[in-house]
Amino acid sequence: MKALVDDESLANVPITFVNPYIPDYLKSKGIFVNGKVRFGVWVDDIVDRLVGQMYHDYPERRIALKISKSMKALPYKVTMGALQSSRWYIMNPVTNDLVAEGNGEDLGVWMNSYGIAEAATKLTGKNYHADGSNYGLSKYFFNSVLYKDMRILGLGGLPLPDGLDDYMMRALATVGDINRGGKKSARLFYLMDDKREKWTYEQNPLILYLLHKDKYSHIYHSGVKLYDDDEPFYRNLLSQVPSDCPSTDSTRPDWSPYWSTTSRMNWPKNTGKVDCTNVWEYSGMDFMFLYNLYRLVFCPDGFEINTVQLKNTRQYNVPEMQEADVQYFYLPPSGDVKK
Repeated sequence: MKALVDDESLANVPITFVNPYIPDYLKSKGIFVNGKVRFGVWVDDIVDRLVGQMYHDYPERRIALKISKSMKALPYKVTMGALQSSRWYIMNPVTNDLVAEGNGEDLGVWMNSYGIAEAATKLTGKNYHADGSNYGLSKYFFNSVLYKDMRILGLGGLPLPDGLDDYMMRALATVGDINRGGKKSARLFYLMDDKREKWTYEQNPLILYLLHKDKYSHIYHSGVKLYDDDEPFYRNLLSQVPSDCPSTDSTRPDWSPYWSTTSRMNWPKNTGKVDCTNVWEYSGMDFMFLYNLYRLVFCPDGFEINTVQLKNTRQYNVPEMQEADVQYFYLPPSGDVKK
């Protein structure tokens, strides 16, 4: 939103509110000014409120992981004897209870705290690092999982499985442009463009390019192998979407194994049940999102929906994406990756 949406005038748009709470709030935050909605300011406010629910400063308790039968991290007054403790967790601001997911029981929010703070800082320009999220174990853990490499005292590293799901970390790294090797490094782009079997999140390199175009345009343009290999990959993937909607019904003539997941963007591995007795059909939002990203990156001029072209893609009932089953990895250029 912040990169692609401008301020919008609502002068000619009739709006009625049930109560004054929302318009008063938007005006107080400088989001709604002189009849215009300032979406960039709105994004900053959303980020600020989200991080405010994830980080809890004193006098709120810390989440601590102590040796117990459950081995769950819970809020403690005293963290003595804790294997790890953190102020990064999510609580319900109304009931003051831990929420069902993201509550920190497994230190999941802490594991992503470096990425959360980096992404929020990149979006707003305000520093959100706190409780050691920008150094030490939290930063080390985040980069180790993201780059599949646990470095040990500069003496080498232990590789982690490529199939390890790192969806949240990839999403946060994309927004925050988190590069191991410094902000000028382009290593992240090559990492994001890995086509991993089952765990490919195709939206991330396109978002990374659009958010940080000035930085990555020199390695991602027509005539460069990375770009020239990606364009047909995305085009073929989009051409496989069923004409009706993504579904697990494998008996349909337009069924596609690439569009039968609960969410292509978030859970590409989860293909659902395909026994046709419990058929699931899904929203086409993932297709629309990826299609728009494709057009913005590969067809930036004349951004129009070509209905004739879309109809022609429906002929691909049999997947023609042999390369999608192959894991291929692009390494950064040899030498100085910052160039």
